[in-house]
Amino acid sequence: MKMKYISKIVMILSCVFCTRLQAQNPGVQELYKVTQVPPDAAALGKYGEYPVGYYTGVPSINIPFYELTAGRIKIPIGVSYHAGGIKVEEIASSVGLGWALNAGGVITRTVMGLPDEVEYLNGESFINPTFTSRQLINMATTDPEEYYKRSKRIVAGRIDGEPDIYYFNFGNMSGKFMYNQQDHKFYSIPYSKIKIEFYAQASNSSFTLTDENGIEYLFEEKEYSLRETDQTPNPVVTVTTSWYIKSIYDPVSKQTVYFSYSDLITSQSTLSSETYTPLFASLPDYSPVSRQNATLHLKRLNTISTESGTILFDYGLSRCDLPGNDALTGILIRNNDGKNIKEFKLNYDYFVPAGYTGTDCGSVEESGFKRLKLTGIDENPGEANGGLKHRFEYNGQTLPSRFSKAQDHWGFYNGATGNQHLYPPYSIVVQGTPVYLPGGNRDVQPSYAKACVLEKITYPTGGYTLFDFESNTAVSSQAPLPALSENNAFSLFSGGENYLEKQFSVYSSVCSQNLNQPGVYLTMNVTGLDYGLITAFGFPGISALVKVINLDTEEEHIFFQIGGDKSSSTTMPKTFYLPNGDYKFIVDYTENPFSETYAEARVSLSWINCLPPTDMGNTNTYVGGLRLKKLTSVPVIGETPVIKTYKYMQPASPTLTSGQTHFYPRYFSFPLFSSAVSEEGRFSTYLKRTSNSNYPLVSEHGKSVGYSYVQEYNGLDDSNGYTQYNFTNYSEYDDELGERHSYLPVSKQWLRGLELGKKVYVKSGTQTQLLSETINEYNTQLLGVNRKVFEGIRGEFIHTVTDQIIELPGEDMVFLGAVYAGIAVHPTYADFVYLSKSKERIYNGANYVETIKDFTYNARNLQASTVTTTASDGRKTILQTRYPLDYTVNTPLNLKAQGIKHLQDINFISPVIERFAEQQQGSSAKKLIGANYYSYLPDRPLVDSVFTMNLPLAGISDYTGISIGNGSFTRNAGYEADVIVDQYSLYRNNILQQKKSNAAATAYIWDHEDLYPIAQVTNASFNDIAFTSFESTGTGNWNYSGIPIADAYAVTGYKSYGLTSGTPVSKTGLNTGKVYVLSYWAKGTGGENISGHLATAVRTYKGWTNYVVEITGTNTVTLTGALQLDEVRLYPKDSQMSSYTYELLLGLTSATDAKGMTTYYEYDNFQRLKYIKDQDGNIVKSYDYHYKP
Repeated sequence: MKMKYISKIVMILSCVFCTRLQAQNPGVQELYKVTQVPPDAAALGKYGEYPVGYYTGVPSINIPFYELTAGRIKIPIGVSYHAGGIKVEEIASSVGLGWALNAGGVITRTVMGLPDEVEYLNGESFINPTFTSRQLINMATTDPEEYYKRSKRIVAGRIDGEPDIYYFNFGNMSGKFMYNQQDHKFYSIPYSKIKIEFYAQASNSSFTLTDENGIEYLFEEKEYSLRETDQTPNPVVTVTTSWYIKSIYDPVSKQTVYFSYSDLITSQSTLSSETYTPLFASLPDYSPVSRQNATLHLKRLNTISTESGTILFDYGLSRCDLPGNDALTGILIRNNDGKNIKEFKLNYDYFVPAGYTGTDCGSVEESGFKRLKLTGIDENPGEANGGLKHRFEYNGQTLPSRFSKAQDHWGFYNGATGNQHLYPPYSIVVQGTPVYLPGGNRDVQPSYAKACVLEKITYPTGGYTLFDFESNTAVSSQAPLPALSENNAFSLFSGGENYLEKQFSVYSSVCSQNLNQPGVYLTMNVTGLDYGLITAFGFPGISALVKVINLDTEEEHIFFQIGGDKSSSTTMPKTFYLPNGDYKFIVDYTENPFSETYAEARVSLSWINCLPPTDMGNTNTYVGGLRLKKLTSVPVIGETPVIKTYKYMQPASPTLTSGQTHFYPRYFSFPLFSSAVSEEGRFSTYLKRTSNSNYPLVSEHGKSVGYSYVQEYNGLDDSNGYTQYNFTNYSEYDDELGERHSYLPVSKQWLRGLELGKKVYVKSGTQTQLLSETINEYNTQLLGVNRKVFEGIRGEFIHTVTDQIIELPGEDMVFLGAVYAGIAVHPTYADFVYLSKSKERIYNGANYVETIKDFTYNARNLQASTVTTTASDGRKTILQTRYPLDYTVNTPLNLKAQGIKHLQDINFISPVIERFAEQQQGSSAKKLIGANYYSYLPDRPLVDSVFTMNLPLAGISDYTGISIGNGSFTRNAGYEADVIVDQYSLYRNNILQQKKSNAAATAYIWDHEDLYPIAQVTNASFNDIAFTSFESTGTGNWNYSGIPIADAYAVTGYKSYGLTSGTPVSKTGLNTGKVYVLSYWAKGTGGENISGHLATAVRTYKGWTNYVVEITGTNTVTLTGALQLDEVRLYPKDSQMSSYTYELLLGLTSATDAKGMTTYYEYDNFQRLKYIKDQDGNIVKSYDYHYKP
């Protein structure tokens, strides 16, 4: 049995606490819950449970430290481990190799072309362009001269042609976004209702992201690098690479969380790429691997602060693996009363290669052999036995230097320490002769791939968890692209003839850019033709015509014409995609009217055929990175191990992996080249090898493989049953490649990994039986034609031997040798995917009972507007929900409509406005069975009333809901106010008074900067009550001018008040017709005066006496005298008051009920509940925690 321990109690009290989850099933509503749940009912925590991302096989390993809250804002603090494997060149973070600190948030950027916001030629940028990408492409026909000029500038890096990619991570949200030139806005991918605003002025820039709950995240603290360019007069451009979160603001609770940073300048040394261009004498043969040294201007998180406390981060260890940088060694949580709530110490060592004996801790060369290792975390290390300890153990296989070339295709260690190059071997057929080109071993080696990966976590209980990883696999029918290829080229020379024809065939395996259809990219070049003669004189019928036609289908794949009525662009060469097949090549020239001869021109075609591989059978092949094979957990020492085993096989072929990969590596390309020594105007291709794959090998989430099926076993085999999961994968949603390898693929990452199904099997004797099944369907195109499109332009030059670019003062660029700039649009799409249908089946043998849920989403709000549940008997229950964006409110004409418009304006679009349920049998009319409507204040995001539908006996058929037309609000007459919130505080939007319809009010008093409710009074209005325990700056509806003092013997809390003749305590505005009860605790001998009333002593405690007196016939009550006061209460006689005291960031310390009986809550030094005591200080319940030292 798992050992459970009481976790710390974190108070989340403000009006947000009161904004409870709105009921899923419409009906009568209860008052909003405001006061605190007692600590003994708080949540429990567990050790040894790690959710697994089944699609990737990577477990989520998190060590939580603390969760800081401010209203609806939650900041989880802790560290997490990425268990997908360690790459050779990976640099450890400030908390160790493979680990990451979770605190706050950041927006990072991948610059595509030039930074979006930086102005270049003519002051334009991608965000503020002269022409959008789409407009530029259209210029190819409307303004060819401008099109060609701007194309060259894009390829040369003078103009930004494509949007940057921004990645965000904050709270529980992560994703990416890009800039849409058509709408002049940033949108997230996949599409969401997160509002993204960018501000740039001079060198300052920031982002504000507002989520669907209206919470604002300001990203203003920037990290940057220096980017060198060849542009004058500014050869160095500051490029912002990251924006760190500066603050988070909650408009409901009016609370803000602040983040502070220190600046850090550091250098990092990494391997650069290597290129190799063999067999071509005019080009440099080899560009060796070198190291890149980058100077980075970084931000380091120092504090996170709220109105209740601060989290401090200490960096106390100078790192040997990253000179000039420090490791995070401590985290301290301190409340604003100056008390330390929690403290964590992080312990480190270093991973070093086998046999390494170096001791230097400062040189760049030595730093490559060391990697920071997190060995343990101690909670409250100053306590007995060093506090509560987590310890971490790792795989004993060591890693080589970070600069080693012993890497597999994905960058993980493969033990090939003899590698001299990062590009792998390659064979090519040159003029009919196979040529072998040597290279490095980039194969995956499973035993080495596990180097330095986390394998064991030991807990404070003495229990532990073991992680057993193995290498990823994929089906070899997707095996690495064949390394053997051959050149194909031929040309037709007119030689005075007007018509030529030649047949040819294309047969290539899937090695070109289009992975879905075998074929080639064919290059056509036309030389020796006098374009000027044809285009200048334009004689009728004079033209040059080139065609490539499929012999089987008669489809015309290439059509090129100069002159006549279908003139094509004369820019040469041209590239076309040609599927495998048999073709005829036609060249047709008309007669030259001046010479009565035919043009002597040459038309050439060239391409690369990839020869079919010989080992493409369906077998398993290793892929980079790791997946979880087995998880063994023993939460408390001595308990029975809990074992989970994972397999990733295809159900129909149990020995065949279900893994699918993004792209397999390709290290070669065949760029076009124009040689000064080649035949006149002849363009050819040459082999270019690189150390980095031309295709991305991992998805945007850093995963190298995804699994369509995963089996999770309860134990080592299926003897205890198992669960099988099914996911969408690359076979359903593969990325689309661009026209050439240099163009970006169109990513569909967000469509992969969707759970299609789940089957639960149980073992009955020797038989495995299906117990339950879930079948899911998704809508992946909610926006359809209205999806957001981000268009970028990328291109390349066809180079010559003398290629260079110069720029003359006052002139446009001059290109020497570069004769062609080819560009193309690569689009990125943003749509919304949602679960559209879910079938739940419960089996009894071959029979099952099925429940179907259909989900309908609205494109305006991206939330489930209709959920239809169909039972096995055909009866349907339809739950419909309306949100703020479901209503068109341009000019609201009443308060109800203004409330919805205000929610829209601040992007608080997630709350329910109306929810109603209907039932339907067969094709009969739908009958309303319940409905609620939530009314909001016109100028604050707060509910003022909750209405419940009072259904007539005859019922309501085909109900359509509330509506707003022409700015006016309309609701069904059956709606009646159920819960009414009469009053909110201005400072924090806290509920001060609420009531049920036709019932007495319940009022509340808040303190500690209005963060905590310190009193609740039933059957009373806010103006008729007062309470204070003198714990903070609030007076609780009392008036007094003295300053409370610390009192270790206070009745409740930690302070009391010195009552003197000059510092009375009073309250005005009482109803003279009411009887009030005044209760207070006092100690001392000076006596007190209560506006002429005589108090009665009712109990004593630790030298204090509790007095009670009834007050009537006056509008003011005043306490004077010379005493110490505590727990001063005032409320109408027919009301009941409960009061509370707290410790900031810790929780409830006392609760006093309506009878004046106090319960005390005490905590140990780890902030865990230790004792519950009664009003006399007697222990009612105690908690003991037994951890192994």
